[in-house]
Amino acid sequence: MAVPALDTLVSHLDTRLADGDPPPAKGDWNLSETLQHCAQTIHYSVTGYPELGPVLVRRLVGLTG
Repeated sequence: MAVPALDTLVSHLDTRLADGDPPPAKGDWNLSETLQHCAQTIHYSVTGYPELGPVLVRRLVGLTG
């Protein structure tokens, strides 16, 4: 399957939003959650991703990883 050019995707999205037809969602996230996730991903790519704490602390607090 060929990947469309970015300008084609942007044009298609602009047309759908102008028509009041938002893009289809996959999963349980709403638009706000999706945009927050995108913003966080961009933020982390600029500032650096958080580091995991020591294994002992993660196990005691109940976090996995």
